[in-house]
Amino acid sequence: MLDRITGDIVSLSTLPIITSVIPQRYVNTRPFTYNRRFEVDAYTILFCDSTGHFVIDDADSVLCLDPAITSTMSRSIEHIALQLALWLAEDELTPLPSPLVPEKVFEDTAKLNDFEQSLFDVLETGHLHQIAYQPRLDIRYDEELIDVSRAKKISNKAHRYLAMHSETWQRRTLAGVYPRKLLAKISDDNYSIYENKVFSRLLDRVMLFLQQRLRELEEQINNIDDALQLDKAHESYYKLTSLLCSLWASNLSDEKSAEKRKELMTISEKNLALQDNITRLQSFGLYLKIPQAHKNISNQLHKTNILMHDQHYRHVGILWTKLNKQSQEVKDLIKALEKKRQFQEEYNQYALLILLRALEELNFNTIKKTTGSILLANDELNWQVTVEVDQQTHNWRLTHTYSKNLLNIISIANQIDDTLNHDIKSNPHLIVIHLLESKIDLSENKPVTNNAILANPLNFMATERLITRLLEWLYVDILTGYASDLPFNKISSRALQSLAETNSIYKNASSYQLINELSINSKKEIESYLRHTDKASLLEKNQEVAVLKHCPLCHQLSTFEPRATNRTFIAQCLNSQCGVTYQLTSDADKNRYFKLNAKGEYKEAGRWNIKFSLE
Repeated sequence: MLDRITGDIVSLSTLPIITSVIPQRYVNTRPFTYNRRFEVDAYTILFCDSTGHFVIDDADSVLCLDPAITSTMSRSIEHIALQLALWLAEDELTPLPSPLVPEKVFEDTAKLNDFEQSLFDVLETGHLHQIAYQPRLDIRYDEELIDVSRAKKISNKAHRYLAMHSETWQRRTLAGVYPRKLLAKISDDNYSIYENKVFSRLLDRVMLFLQQRLRELEEQINNIDDALQLDKAHESYYKLTSLLCSLWASNLSDEKSAEKRKELMTISEKNLALQDNITRLQSFGLYLKIPQAHKNISNQLHKTNILMHDQHYRHVGILWTKLNKQSQEVKDLIKALEKKRQFQEEYNQYALLILLRALEELNFNTIKKTTGSILLANDELNWQVTVEVDQQTHNWRLTHTYSKNLLNIISIANQIDDTLNHDIKSNPHLIVIHLLESKIDLSENKPVTNNAILANPLNFMATERLITRLLEWLYVDILTGYASDLPFNKISSRALQSLAETNSIYKNASSYQLINELSINSKKEIESYLRHTDKASLLEKNQEVAVLKHCPLCHQLSTFEPRATNRTFIAQCLNSQCGVTYQLTSDADKNRYFKLNAKGEYKEAGRWNIKFSLE
């Protein structure tokens, strides 16, 4: 298998047997049979089956973390991935889809489904209550040796037993034997017929379904509540708040949000009413008379005459069938595994959407879309970013004009554990976009690395978190090379004179450093006296300084004050709508840092409050 994080080839036997691994971390390098039944093509992202294992061919199974994905997340990602696929296929450049929960998902959730409506009707007409009070039953007869006075129905074996056991005689006379005890038939009501087991099991399944449905409703209600509270987040920078509000508004207006919330609350109240009814049915009558061991029956219903034709029990069969359909449980192993494989691809597309939206926020516009590659450009700075997919690892690889370092974007449709967190930290050119909250042991002071981005349709900050990491990648090489020694070869005395007369160039001992952008006249004069290679080096550095003179956020011009002695600068954006201050600074040990911040006090500011070191 190929490790998508490290790029190493590993075998199943080298993976930890006791601890669980993140299956989405790996891709198979050759076709194989998954769990001995599902054929998997080469270079497919691995995944768990529902048992929490994966088995390649006949190798030993390995424990894996099977993600607990809610219905809201799965349906949203499926819908968004489809929208992005349409966007990629279009020739025209239309707006990117929203990464948040689509309106359609809210609409589908905010109404009674077919099963719930049927359950309401059946409970209202009292069919389930009638079964609970007066169930069908069988009479079971057991043979037992009892006193004659208690015997009501004599067993067919009573005479033979009496003849063979004299201890059961009361007395013996010439007329015959007077028994003291007899082998009698004792009748008992048998409630554990198949139809009653189905009834009891149905109540358990209905309660589980209603609880899961309630969690889904509460998840979406909380999501809308969080959105409606965005503008009240006083501890966040106002521009971040405004941006998040706009992001939500592009998906749902405040009016629609309030409307959907009201609809979801109505369904939630009805759900609680249904749960209350089921709880009462579980607290008396038939349910209590069916042992728990007898409730373990197959979901495939046997259509007996009672379940088909009895005026009450036939509703049990109807509800059972509709519940199976509504639960959308994939019983066939092949279909279930294919569904899990498909979700990996859908989440990979979702991660691409987060990436493209982040670059779009940084003023990079899509120029060209081809199979497996997207070209984006910032025309103001003559800056290009290329996004390409690695066909083997399914990672997104990024390059840009002013950097030689690739950036790997990896999507993990799971959570982050300690091992994965450690490996991400050790690779500065890697960003992992993951679906679920991280599983990190906080007791050992192991915070989640900044290069791990939580991204799902319920998280408003995913794009913003990625923007801060992309800004570091975009600027770190330019900042590192700022005011570095120009690699001049032997130059003429006239060129030396031109360099000395230029304020943008600082002479340090025997070397020269470009600390500010050259004026047009200075550039022309210096170029005329330099050799071709020296000229190319100077123009390259000049273009990088020109980039630094533009605000990293809005890309408008800034005031730029070089500090040549320690190769740093301070700048402030001239755009009144932006106005951030950014600087390259150094400490006592001459370690350099980049800082960008807006005025004011706040706990959360996203891209408007950035700091990273230059190594």
